Amino acid sequence: MSLPNRAHLLPVACCLLLILQGCGFHLRGSQSIDLTLPILFVTGSSELQREVERALKGSGATLAASDAEAEAVLRLLDESRDRRVLSVNSSGKVSEYALRYSIRFTVTDRAGGALLVPQEVSLTRDFVFDQEAVLAKGDEEARLFETMRREAIQSLLRRLQQLNTLTQKNRDQESRDEAQTGTAEAASE
Repeated sequence: MSLPNRAHLLPVACCLLLILQGCGFHLRGSQSIDLTLPILFVTGSSELQREVERALKGSGATLAASDAEAEAVLRLLDESRDRRVLSVNSSGKVSEYALRYSIRFTVTDRAGGALLVPQEVSLTRDFVFDQEAVLAKGDEEARLFETMRREAIQSLLRRLQQLNTLTQKNRDQESRDEAQTGTAEAASE
């Protein structure tokens, strides 16, 4: 390819990038969620807990050191990985699996009242298995589960966005209750 032909590629590449940006295209993992949440304390399995805390901090959430300091407690109830056979080849050997990853969680207030009832985030991916490349396919399966974990955590964060509305409603109700109590006390005097 001669030099003048390469000079024409730059404007074409720039136009393609602008078109992709204009349609909302983002590279995987490049999208962040900005959260406005009450102060949270996270409990659960240590590895999952660390990853959720890291994602929360990256999204701008404030984390408490203990549940006594928190306005809400995120309880990571369960994390599960599952693999089931989808198809077998003519010799009866597995050729495809369905991988399933799920996280169960709930959110409570300081007193233990439910802010979010127990919920589950679940993801499923199909995985082609090759008997000739068992080690490579094992590594691929592990990478798929890690990707599914990151996606499930992002889904969990999106579900937590509704907490801000719930805690604001609770604060408004408490303010109205206090105002009514103050009005009733003033009227009785």
